[in-house]
Amino acid sequence: CTLSYADTQPTCLHCLWATMPYPCLKHMFSFLPDEDRVSANLVCQYWHTVMHSPSLWRTRHFRFCGPCCRYKPVQHVTTLNLIVNFGKYLHRLDVDVYPAYTATGAIRLERLCYLSIRGVNLNHPSWTESFSHALVEALTDFLEGSCRLNSFHVTDMNNEMNEASLACLNTEGYFDHSVAVYINSLLPGVIHNLKALTDLTLDYTCVCDNLLIALSETSLKKLSIRCCSTMLHHQVVCGDSWVILSSKCPDLKVTIVIEQIINTVDLTQILKQEIHLTNLTINNAYSTPDEQTWSAKIILQVLLHQYSWCLQHLCLDLKNWHEAIDDQLLALIKSQQILEVLSVSAFLNVSTLEKLLQLRMTNNSSLNTIKV
Repeated sequence: CTLSYADTQPTCLHCLWATMPYPCLKHMFSFLPDEDRVSANLVCQYWHTVMHSPSLWRTRHFRFCGPCCRYKPVQHVTTLNLIVNFGKYLHRLDVDVYPAYTATGAIRLERLCYLSIRGVNLNHPSWTESFSHALVEALTDFLEGSCRLNSFHVTDMNNEMNEASLACLNTEGYFDHSVAVYINSLLPGVIHNLKALTDLTLDYTCVCDNLLIALSETSLKKLSIRCCSTMLHHQVVCGDSWVILSSKCPDLKVTIVIEQIINTVDLTQILKQEIHLTNLTINNAYSTPDEQTWSAKIILQVLLHQYSWCLQHLCLDLKNWHEAIDDQLLALIKSQQILEVLSVSAFLNVSTLEKLLQLRMTNNSSLNTIKV
């Protein structure tokens, strides 16, 4: 029996699909909806292998709409099966819920870095009290074990949280700069319930006496605050509130970043003497209004001297083209007791740098890093 070359070539569509190169087939699978992906996964071993390519499951968006019934597929069960099988590849997951469903399961999401959950609404009658608590506990446990998760969004959850084990919270940039968050009692009330909180980052528009008092009831060890000229920062914060916070949290280290605020009154209001300030960054290099009246000497002579007992890292980016600040800077550095890192971007004389190096070489100086 003799076969011609043409007889050995695949002639059916099935053969063409079976021999399609891996990259091409994976690219075509990327356009399939979830229902078709499930079907394609069952065609053959080759398609099953291609369908388990991690790049096909980096991002998923699930939307649960309408009530469950026996006359249509159970949507949340299908979704859960997909997550169980392919969740280990996820980097981003978005979930929209309306109304609430009750679906649980052990899911591997160790690579997930973005999670968004919207519309759960735990006040909805379809949620039982026990399941609401179970969901919050499961979500808290998941956040604690998600080492790669760097973006987490929950909206319309309406949860009344009595306690939580959340240790790190970053709300920087969460509120618009024009919103006076400090006049609202909601944020201090939420913070008061985070008893295990140790690391908090927020904008200065959130800082108020009630917030500092609420933080004193937590386990706070690190507080980072950012303030810029476009942000509301004229609220009055009492020094006694900072004293209470420091007394209740003795290991607290405060970091403040100030950008483009050149009004001396505003700076004095922000930089209270009672703050246990360990890290300070002041960046006024790009400020344009009131340049002629702006003076860095007040900052160096008055404001920063009050932190000589606690300041460890100091970063100054100053626009001092119209005045010399060499003497004030040297006097400030000499007064610092535990300063370790100094970074200065300003107009200085060469002799000032030499004197800074001489200070660094003294035996009683803790300064070990100088960037000028």
